[in-house]
Amino acid sequence: MTVVRCGLPLLVAFAGAPTFAQAPEFRISDVHASAPTLDYHKRGMGGEELSGEQLDLKRATMVNLIAMAWGVDESKVLAGPNWVAFDRFDVRAKTPPGTTRTTMQPMLQALLRERFGLSVHTGTQDMPGWALTAGKNPQLTKADSADGPGCATDGPGAQGSRSVVMTLKCRNMTMAMLADGLPGMSDYVADGYTVADRTGLNGEWNFTIRFAPSKSEAAANHNSTLFVALEQVGLKLEPATVPVGGIIIDRVNETPTPNAANLASVFPVPPKEFEVTVIKPSAKSERTLDGYTAADNTRVQYLQGGRVNIQGSLQGLIRWTFGINMVRVSGMPSWANDDSWDIQAKPPQRVNDSDTLSEMLKALLASRFGMKYHFEERPIDSYTLVAARPKLKKADLSERTGCSEGSPTPSTSDARDENPLLGRLLTCRNTSMAQLAVLLFKGMASGYVGGPVFDATGLEGGWDFTLSFSAPAAAGTPAGADTAAEPTGAVSLAEAMERQIGIRMEMKKQPVEVLVIDHVERKPTEN
Repeated sequence: MTVVRCGLPLLVAFAGAPTFAQAPEFRISDVHASAPTLDYHKRGMGGEELSGEQLDLKRATMVNLIAMAWGVDESKVLAGPNWVAFDRFDVRAKTPPGTTRTTMQPMLQALLRERFGLSVHTGTQDMPGWALTAGKNPQLTKADSADGPGCATDGPGAQGSRSVVMTLKCRNMTMAMLADGLPGMSDYVADGYTVADRTGLNGEWNFTIRFAPSKSEAAANHNSTLFVALEQVGLKLEPATVPVGGIIIDRVNETPTPNAANLASVFPVPPKEFEVTVIKPSAKSERTLDGYTAADNTRVQYLQGGRVNIQGSLQGLIRWTFGINMVRVSGMPSWANDDSWDIQAKPPQRVNDSDTLSEMLKALLASRFGMKYHFEERPIDSYTLVAARPKLKKADLSERTGCSEGSPTPSTSDARDENPLLGRLLTCRNTSMAQLAVLLFKGMASGYVGGPVFDATGLEGGWDFTLSFSAPAAAGTPAGADTAAEPTGAVSLAEAMERQIGIRMEMKKQPVEVLVIDHVERKPTEN
């Protein structure tokens, strides 16, 4: 049985404008637009944040920065120009001794005002969301225990469970706490939407609800959805316009002010190599590290202070280090995935920055496996977006640019209800075709796209659209099959693009940066 605690709202009240008088400031800062990258590790925000006397952030959006500066959830950063959730920035700043994440927040606020001309206020805005209401006879029991509030989960997610139905046993819960815990619960209430408690029920309650963990599971196995389960205890969850409290952006500049000229002497150069590396042969069956499963079943475990353990093949290690798929690799030896290695590496100083770790891993490959390489542009088969019969809606250019999982607005039903195999539902707002190409490569089409995507649609401006498609495993042809698989109702990304928005994904030769391996040894040097 797994115990789930329902969190309290991050923002309890908003009254008046924030006070900025005599706010502490960073001693010096380095702020610039993030460099474009094809490394799949670097699709989102990275960096080690606050370490020692330095703040270090990479590829942070303005929404990321404001949320961190005011200590709120990103869904509570409201309004602002369309680029605030799309453009990315690198930020380094020197902090006074003893700075903590909490005491750093007013410093980051001051930096955003000074370098980006940011102006915000705290308040509320009416936004699409959800309302939790109660019928005349709620099937709830008045709590009579002094125990703390919480919900115990039996079913999917609980250790050892094979059930396709989730049982949520809640005790000593207020309706406000239940409402606050619903966002992000599977695909019923998307993360970032607010659920308002409009039940009128005061006090604490005990109740149990049973439902399928996702809409697709509910449709496939004829089990109750979360919406039906709540109705069975006399509650109702339905779309509504709700007031959302947060940090409201009044004004912000897309280009930061120039950096000072003496930055090179202020910020220390990060370490280039590990201090200690131990490499031993291991069997593929011994890849048991409790950590991240990367390319070619390589296991990566990050430990406190920057130490890293890796179990995997040389091919997996190379792909993980460079954040690259095989479509962009040339010269990989045929034996590179045959052997397995157990690697332990320790940096010369505390490092929790994945960008710095990847640079040290490149040095490890060079020193221990004799790897020599270079990058060059070569024409390779790449997905190219072509306008077939576009079915797109012109966007309101003031809306934020970007794509997110889920329906365009809160809804109890969507395309996934009719076809459980349509497990992915993406909503894009004010997104150009060039930006869509970037987002497809940077993880929005995980499993379908291995290299850069190119825009050849000729369509200008921003567009609103939704895409409903299946996961690659559901839409693909079985490995080794001589013919196409029997129709199952699955829809691939390419099929969804052409049918639903009239954009064709064609394979064409395009110039792409390729990792060329000039030389690499099969076995590492001795420890």
